[in-house]
Amino acid sequence: MVLKTFSILFSSLTFFGTIGFSQLISIQNQTIVACRDLRVKYSAVAPTSSAKGHWITIADESQTDVAQSYRFKYLPANTRQGEINLSTRGLNPFSTYEIRLYLDWEGTRSYTVAARQSFNIQSSNNCLAPLFGDVETEVSLGNPVNFSFSDLKLSTSNWVSLARPNSTAPNSVRTIKLPATSEGQFAIPTAGLAPGKYELRLFEDWDATKEYYIYDRVMVTIK
Repeated sequence: MVLKTFSILFSSLTFFGTIGFSQLISIQNQTIVACRDLRVKYSAVAPTSSAKGHWITIADESQTDVAQSYRFKYLPANTRQGEINLSTRGLNPFSTYEIRLYLDWEGTRSYTVAARQSFNIQSSNNCLAPLFGDVETEVSLGNPVNFSFSDLKLSTSNWVSLARPNSTAPNSVRTIKLPATSEGQFAIPTAGLAPGKYELRLFEDWDATKEYYIYDRVMVTIK
């Protein structure tokens, strides 16, 4: 009898596979317009009294489950189901991302993913995000990359980095901190860097968010 029950349970799990695994979370669409909030619904989650128990992240699909996420939120305590919004501003339209659900962080300190669902970003020209402007996209070795930006939040922890195109934030080869201004013209040095392609990345208000959220990016070539 026990063996038969186990067999039925195993067959059920095998049949549903990914469907059963992903029923805990769902999103409005697998293709999200850039800068639109991603609405994540969750259900069948065992309630926890902790304010930092269950959490949901946006991560690069190609990265491991313990990799740095682009965005995360803790789920409200003592809830089995609900909905949260996560911003997609700064995500790359040419990458595939994953929503990941982690359970009972304070109790387990585990990066075991309880549910996941992939999605893509659709490019949009209507982003109300801080933007680069007048970026010098080709520079000679040793010369700085000149750039301007606008609509940046007034903060003493805005910064710009140069990174290899396929690297994940916060990995970079050069960073500069910006003054507390919403717009301006600046330059980031390239001395000591090897020739090749890099990405100029814009980050906003690190002290408040503690998130490696790329608000804008532009490809740069050092010759």
